[in-house]
Amino acid sequence: MNLRLKLSLWYSLILFVSLFAAGMAGYWRIKHVLLQQFDIELTDEMFLVNALYQDEKRESDIERFKEFVSQSDFHHVVFGKNREYLFGSKDMSHTFPEMLPEDFRRLEAGATLFLQKDIGDIPHRIILQKAGDGSGDIIMLEEPLKRVDYVMVRLRAAALVLLTLFLILAMTGGWWMAGQALSPIGDVVRTATQIQESNMSLRIPVPAARDEVGRLIVTLNTMLDRIESAFDQIRRFTQDAAHELRTPLSSILSAVDVTLRRKDRTAGEYREALEAVRDETVRLQKLSDDLLTLARAEEGNSNGRTEVAGLCESVLKDMSAQISAKDVICELRVEKAYVPMSEDALARAVRNLLDNAVKFSTQSGRIQIIGRISVSDAPGADVSDIGRPVDQSYDLDVSDEGQGIPPEDIPHIFERFYRGANARSADIPGSGIGLSIARALARQAGGDLTAETAAPRGSRFRLHLPLADG
Repeated sequence: MNLRLKLSLWYSLILFVSLFAAGMAGYWRIKHVLLQQFDIELTDEMFLVNALYQDEKRESDIERFKEFVSQSDFHHVVFGKNREYLFGSKDMSHTFPEMLPEDFRRLEAGATLFLQKDIGDIPHRIILQKAGDGSGDIIMLEEPLKRVDYVMVRLRAAALVLLTLFLILAMTGGWWMAGQALSPIGDVVRTATQIQESNMSLRIPVPAARDEVGRLIVTLNTMLDRIESAFDQIRRFTQDAAHELRTPLSSILSAVDVTLRRKDRTAGEYREALEAVRDETVRLQKLSDDLLTLARAEEGNSNGRTEVAGLCESVLKDMSAQISAKDVICELRVEKAYVPMSEDALARAVRNLLDNAVKFSTQSGRIQIIGRISVSDAPGADVSDIGRPVDQSYDLDVSDEGQGIPPEDIPHIFERFYRGANARSADIPGSGIGLSIARALARQAGGDLTAETAAPRGSRFRLHLPLADG
């Protein structure tokens, strides 16, 4: 059973139950009103009969009363004060009707009593009242409920026809409405079956109505955008990784081929070839280590706690040879604080940023490493509240005085294997994966890494990290 049919059946069932409940309530209300009207008519008849019975009994002419009531449409019986039969219509029972003792006491006290019983298949309405002449006699009138039953039978027939008609209309309307509501789902299915690796740009048509289905389609299209973007990144990553791996592998293969081409090589030539192979192997090893670090960082698992100032001093000491070779001046002003990163992860991120700053600095330039605790209002805090809560974080800025970052490169510099125009034109060594690793490590710890061109020249990278607890 498809969803459209299910919705139609549920819609019809709910409408049927609602109409049935409303119909039953109306049915019993109408029947109650008709019985009330019938009882009013019986009460009027009882008033006339009781008055006539008093007049004729006062004049000792009860026979004239019998003659009058025998010619009327209603059936009557008169019982004595001991509930014995006195006289009445021919087809009336001579037995006093059964009733509860409290009902009989109410009758004797002067109340009008209504009863109902079935005679054959026809229900009858009975009214009993004590005679007003003080004799204690009880007058009973009885009328069949044919008129009420006639109306109720007609009402049931009309209700059955209308209910059937409404159900047919409900099924038809529910089927049409379900088809209209679910038609975008068909677009989702058709588009999803058409999306392949070669046409990832296909999107589901967004309906004009922004209902739940419309919002679902917008969400699915957004998800498809992210999938396409991730797919493109994977494709570019595969191509770039293959390109980066091909260069050292080609160099290794060339060195080996050249060495093996002549058999009378000297020991120095063999040593030179092995050193070339070793250099390219080291390059391959570093690239594979970088890729492994990036993959682990993107898994999102972060642990550890490291003091920033001491680690920055250690990284500067380790890179002193590289810094001295470029003859740059490093200015270190870092506040002491702990961040939720392992020592290896933070060292890797800082080293990558410093290495990037040294490569792009001018000869005898200056590099600034500034770290400080930043304070900001907590989200949702009232700015008028002096004691409002605040958020504390740590910002580590690494700035250089190089050529800066071209505006068109800023959106892409954190992509894996991306190398900007400055790096390519200056033939600066590197694989283009260091900044990707640094940002992945920062995000793993709940922070981020941003970049901008610094004034008046150069670039600035900001490592924004949360403070560690305790």
